[in-house]
Amino acid sequence: MRQAFINDWAFVKYPEVVVAAIIDEKMRDIYPYAPTSECCFPNSVFTDFDISRSISLVGRAVNDYRADPTTGRFIDGHRIQTTQIKEAKSRVVATENTIYILGEINEDYKQWCETNGIIRQEF
Repeated sequence: MRQAFINDWAFVKYPEVVVAAIIDEKMRDIYPYAPTSECCFPNSVFTDFDISRSISLVGRAVNDYRADPTTGRFIDGHRIQTTQIKEAKSRVVATENTIYILGEINEDYKQWCETNGIIRQEF
């Protein structure tokens, strides 16, 4: 499996995050100048790490092996949403096709964890 780095990351419910992304896109079409939060997904899709449920990562790609400078896909800082997480250990998270090395946690997600009593020891 190939590796990618992800900064500004959060664990999110899957597939709820897909619905949130569709709604967000529709809202931007209607209100293109509406203010946005730092994280592109609402707190309602944040979740604690629990391999027994379907979750994925959102974040910003860094040195992604899929980067294509001609199209701008996956260039440094590009927001990504992963497929469902299959395994996680320490700061390494595996999805179906990619192993992600976790960088800095998203500030909105960090605050959500603190508010909900979730301690990010391993991440």
